[in-house]
Amino acid sequence: MDSENVDFAGILSVLADDLSRNILSLLSERSLAVSEIVERYDVSDRTIYRRIHDLKAHDLVDETTRIDSQGQLYSKYRTSVERIDIDVAISPGEDQVDVDLTYRDDVDGFIDLWGGLRARSVEPDDE
Repeated sequence: MDSENVDFAGILSVLADDLSRNILSLLSERSLAVSEIVERYDVSDRTIYRRIHDLKAHDLVDETTRIDSQGQLYSKYRTSVERIDIDVAISPGEDQVDVDLTYRDDVDGFIDLWGGLRARSVEPDDE
């Protein structure tokens, strides 16, 4: 992503929210559906969808669509960033905030896809 087009204030705003940070951390471990995220937190699925929407809007989370054993479509989410560094430099008359995002590479995405396909061939989703 081109750093000139990054909404740094928006990213910082999203990261200021505890639940959004928790979701981002959880999704760094593996891809999850909203229902799986809801099970871990005492909030509604609507709240999780809002946080996912905000994270996706700033390219912090990727969505993949899958098909369960009954042929129903559902989405799973995973972080798209491997690392977020925030550097605040304050000098007289000038404030500067730099946000550096290190995105997961295509190999990580392929590993997730392959793992999902293998898991599906062993035991289908029952959602």
